[in-house]
Amino acid sequence: MAPTVSPKKSWEGFVGSLVATAAGGALMLYLMFDVALWYGAVFGLSVSVASVLGDLAEVDAQTRSQDQGHEQSACLATAV
Repeated sequence: MAPTVSPKKSWEGFVGSLVATAAGGALMLYLMFDVALWYGAVFGLSVSVASVLGDLAEVDAQTRSQDQGHEQSACLATAV
């Protein structure tokens, strides 16, 4: 998906999570709130997409902060 940000994320895993959350969301909302199955499927899909995007953003932010820490320590070493 984004090898520079998170090399272990795959498109197969993403599709699997979409299928699982669509089915789980449809079943859960149907049984709990007696709504149409497609409402639950849409809910599950949106949760899955938000989860993946949030995870990739978090990994990217951690990568950037580690890079900045390395640059700062290099600057301090040359200043001494």
